[in-house]
Amino acid sequence: MRKSLLLFAAAAMIAAACSQKSVEGEIEIILPEENNDASAFADALKSVKVINLQVDSNYMYNEEADLRVSDNYYYFLFKNGFGYDNNGLQLMCYEKATGKLLFSRNIKGRSQSECNEVLNSFVKDDKFVANDVGKLQTYDHTGKYCGMLGDAESDYVLPLKDGYIGCDYSGSITDGNKCLTLFDSKFNVKDCYFDIPKEYMAVSNIGVGKTSPDRYVFNDTLRFIYQYTFCLHSFPGNITYHFVPSNPVPKALLLNPDESSDLTMECMKNGYAEGFCDLAESNDYISFKYGAGANDYCVLYSKRDNKVFSISDDIDNYENAVDVWAGVFLHSHIIYSDGKYFYARADKEVLNVLEEGKDVLEERQRVIYEAAAESLAATEDGEMTVFYLKFEF
Repeated sequence: MRKSLLLFAAAAMIAAACSQKSVEGEIEIILPEENNDASAFADALKSVKVINLQVDSNYMYNEEADLRVSDNYYYFLFKNGFGYDNNGLQLMCYEKATGKLLFSRNIKGRSQSECNEVLNSFVKDDKFVANDVGKLQTYDHTGKYCGMLGDAESDYVLPLKDGYIGCDYSGSITDGNKCLTLFDSKFNVKDCYFDIPKEYMAVSNIGVGKTSPDRYVFNDTLRFIYQYTFCLHSFPGNITYHFVPSNPVPKALLLNPDESSDLTMECMKNGYAEGFCDLAESNDYISFKYGAGANDYCVLYSKRDNKVFSISDDIDNYENAVDVWAGVFLHSHIIYSDGKYFYARADKEVLNVLEEGKDVLEERQRVIYEAAAESLAATEDGEMTVFYLKFEF
């Protein structure tokens, strides 16, 4: 997500019917150009809660940690260090029911029970699984190493009901023209799928970043999306959600590496839609954020009603509870979804939204405000840090 998303002010929103059509499995969804009504977004929000976690010296790792949610536990993996523990891999587990910290350990190393580099992670059978460059290392809720689940030569591995799927945006090891590898439960390769389109290859070949797709499994189906195209693909199956912004990146720009050598700057200069991030999906909604020119947007698409809600950053005050809800969601960063809830990391920006709108807060917002303020105040030396929210739409 672009850094500017951390800084923008409150949101306005519109709920507009999608112009939708199906062509060979593709659902085209026109994103709204105007954003001036936050009420539809507030109506879609069923609940939002602060996730209460034990606060101690380990809590500092949660500022940039990946979150994975199992049936009974919250697992956090702090990967990039920023000076902590010599850029280690700090793994933590909290009990869902109580928020109690069950363990915190550095799993970085070269022994059999450690990881050198974690490319992605997931949960399976209440355990945390780390993809250590193809080796799938498992840890339980006590921090005990439980052995290697298997060996998959893929950059990004996710579990399916009857096996696993590997994702490689630059081409799989088995077939360089494909980006998906289907494994059985023993990690034997069953087949490779999905030809990499030329425009994706051109962008990735010049190394501009933001070319790797966001990927997750929803209802035993892989969803994956490439930056700049706004097409959410599905496998197995051929359904593609094609979100169409008002100013998309021209295909010619993606196909020509010479013209797109600094694609991010071209997008910013011309106001092209880019910076796709915070992608998550529940039974009824798909959510993501993106930028276009000087503006940033947060989108919530209703699969059930075929409507799209779009929050923009063009107002700077919170005059009612509806605007506060929009601001909270806009400034929170969705990092995980379990099919029902969207889990978000929130920081001082979200607390500021609640603080600025404290005179108009509804009861649920006031509960969040008080819980978040209490959680942040409990950190060591009273330093501001992050807290976590659970949204239901």
